[in-house]
Amino acid sequence: MNNKLIYAKDNSNNLIIINLADLEKLENLEGANVFKMLFFKNKKLKKDKDGCITILKELNIKSDEWYTLIRFLKSNNVNLHNEFKYNNEIRNLSKLIKNVEELYQISIKLGGFPKIDQYYKNFWKQLHNKKSKIVSNKRKRDEAFDLFVGHCC
Repeated sequence: MNNKLIYAKDNSNNLIIINLADLEKLENLEGANVFKMLFFKNKKLKKDKDGCITILKELNIKSDEWYTLIRFLKSNNVNLHNEFKYNNEIRNLSKLIKNVEELYQISIKLGGFPKIDQYYKNFWKQLHNKKSKIVSNKRKRDEAFDLFVGHCC
C-alpha cells in the first residue's frame, strides 16, 4: 500500500480512497489547520478491522459529501455552480443550495476551511443579488406590458 493513499469508510461502509499526495498540493487547504493536522500530521488515525480510517464515519461524513469537499478543493466550486453563475435563470437552485450547505457543514466538521467560508459568504451574496436582479427585471417587464396594454387598448 502506498503511504500516500489512505482508505476510509462512511456510515454505509462505502469505501473512500483518499490520495494525500494530491490533497497536499491544493491551495484551497490554506488555513485549514485542523484538517491538515488530522490528515497530514496524525500518523495514528483510528482504523477499523479492514485498515480503513474511521474519522469520516465518526463525523458522519458520507462518501458523496466527501467528494463534494474534494471537488471544491480541486475546482473552487460545487456541482451546478457554474450553471448558476453564468445563467440569468436560476435552475436547480434547491440542489445547488443543498450542495453549498453540505460543503459548509463538512467544512465545519473537519475544523473549518477559510476558502470554503469565503465561498459560502460570496455564494449567498451572489444569490441575493441575482434574485434582486430577477425581481427587478420582472417588474420592468410587467410595467412595460402594463404600459403597452394601456396605450393600445
